[in-house]
Amino acid sequence: MNFQLDQSETVSQGFQRVVLEQVDDLLIQLADPALPPDLVVHSTRKSLKRLRAVLRLARFAIGDEVYALERDRYRDIGRQLSEIRDSAVRIETIDDLIADAGPSHTYETLRGDLVDAHKTLSQELFEREHIFDKVAADLREGRALVHTWTDLPNDFSAIRLGLRKVYSRGRADFEAARTNPTTEQLHAWRKFTKHLWYQTQLLLQIHPDYLQPLATALDALADYLGKDHDLANQSAIVKDSGVGHALSARRARMQRRAIQLGKTVYREAPDELNARFEIYFRVWRGDLAPAAVAAFNPWPDPDPADDLADDEADAELAAASSPSAATPELRDAGRVDPS
Repeated sequence: MNFQLDQSETVSQGFQRVVLEQVDDLLIQLADPALPPDLVVHSTRKSLKRLRAVLRLARFAIGDEVYALERDRYRDIGRQLSEIRDSAVRIETIDDLIADAGPSHTYETLRGDLVDAHKTLSQELFEREHIFDKVAADLREGRALVHTWTDLPNDFSAIRLGLRKVYSRGRADFEAARTNPTTEQLHAWRKFTKHLWYQTQLLLQIHPDYLQPLATALDALADYLGKDHDLANQSAIVKDSGVGHALSARRARMQRRAIQLGKTVYREAPDELNARFEIYFRVWRGDLAPAAVAAFNPWPDPDPADDLADDEADAELAAASSPSAATPELRDAGRVDPS
């Protein structure tokens, strides 16, 4: 099966199955020497975020003690891999800039330095510390406890408060980011956007016609916010490399797109979204007639003006990202290669 609840299961069975499948898939990947280590790291961190989103969804039903224990477990496992993942992301971020603006001596030199640092860190973690063995041991420890979790209510009450809390927090962070788009605020918004994205995937079958476009929008939104976060981290280490202007331009583009999409994703009040999900859930479980979903509007069609804004942002980015767009003073100082 996959990362979705199924009609044939109780809520408890579904949650436990999803968690066990995620852990078992990770254990297989971590033990496979044929897989590229960076791919395993990325996949592992994504699965750990899925697990934490599942826990957040059921947190008020499984109890504070179990929730805190398992949340901290998967968070701490992920932290063991955060440094190597951040190192890989720095390279990917420079590659994105090169794709936008074309190669230059400045970009290629910076990329070479980042690749060398990543190789050194990889040797330390994978060859000397055997980090995957440590991660696998921690996952097995958590796996053994899944069957001890308390049974969840077999109805929407199992997830009602968890869903509302995640959506409410994401919506509040969105509103805060619109007026005060600091790196910290945007990152906080991203975290709860990703929680909601994973939870929407888990609940997809309750009403795919609505939840699939919502999940797609959340995926795109999390991607914009994630790229903005990566660019912010990159800016902190390349201030004097001549690419700061391009990083800032790309960040502005990601933030514009995120805010625009956030208006659609978070347009409903928390109680309205919860009511929608509860009706979908009860119809899916057979407790209500299908006609009950007619009370809710379908997913909105995209605004054509958004595409125009994206095109304009792309044009601005291409111009700003080009090393030749740097000031003559910077070019003369040798900090930006216009070739």
